[in-house]
Amino acid sequence: FHRFLHGDGLAKDNPATAIESPRAARPLPKVISQGDVEALIAAARSRLTILKSKAAKGMALIKAWRMLCLLELLYATGLRVSELVGLTVRAATAERDFIMVRGKGRLHDRLPLLDDVGEALALYLREARGPSASRRVFILLPMMSMPTDATMPNMKSSTPPSTAEGISAMMAPTFGINAIT
Repeated sequence: FHRFLHGDGLAKDNPATAIESPRAARPLPKVISQGDVEALIAAARSRLTILKSKAAKGMALIKAWRMLCLLELLYATGLRVSELVGLTVRAATAERDFIMVRGKGRLHDRLPLLDDVGEALALYLREARGPSASRRVFILLPMMSMPTDATMPNMKSSTPPSTAEGISAMMAPTFGINAIT
């Protein structure tokens, strides 16, 4: 109102300029319940067990290992999605019971891993991921068999979606849940 009066020349000055305007509220992050997370992890373990019992090979088994590892790490460590997808093989394998995470402000944190999570990560790296030119732990599945990223110059990235929505969209079809939107 004061800006209007000042702008139209009806007031000499605008006393409201000294007052900071309220900022728009930022929405809270969308989360799922602890029970739902545990159900997702149980479903991922079950899917992997079924595939292994059928002696499955190929992309279905790789996806099952990858999904279990993603879920275990997200839930047990509290990593941000950007930290998870930025996790390098070197940071994940330097110490058996710890991972090195590059967080906000390029700070490095050393996070302990529970036995189940460390085992899921080690098994994923050994059994499913295989060799790759990418330094990242979680690479796009079509890129897993590529000897180098240079073989597909049109690919923009060799990392999975770096948002909660991207991870959710990736998990939704596998487990029959609604993606976070």
